[in-house]
Amino acid sequence: MYQDLRSDDAKYWISKLRPHSLATFTTKAKSAAWRTIPSAYLICENDGAIPVQGQEAMVAAVQKEGGEIEVERLNSCHCPHLQEPDAVVSFLRRAIGEVFE
Repeated sequence: MYQDLRSDDAKYWISKLRPHSLATFTTKAKSAAWRTIPSAYLICENDGAIPVQGQEAMVAAVQKEGGEIEVERLNSCHCPHLQEPDAVVSFLRRAIGEVFE
């Protein structure tokens, strides 16, 4: 998840990881926000946790179900906010419709 970070930074963030509930993988969702609101997805090209093909498949599944989803790509690991914070902020600002001058 942190392969793009300096070793000491990666170790720090690894130390902050906590167990993830198995229920998030086994419990069926009751709704999906993308069904009712416009959505955006930032594909992380160097993601070691979710391969690009998996990210693209998630986007395709939303689109197949009629969801509107804006997609951008960033050459970053799973946590782009740590490596490329300015790029993530710009992505989020575009996603909410902010116009840059």
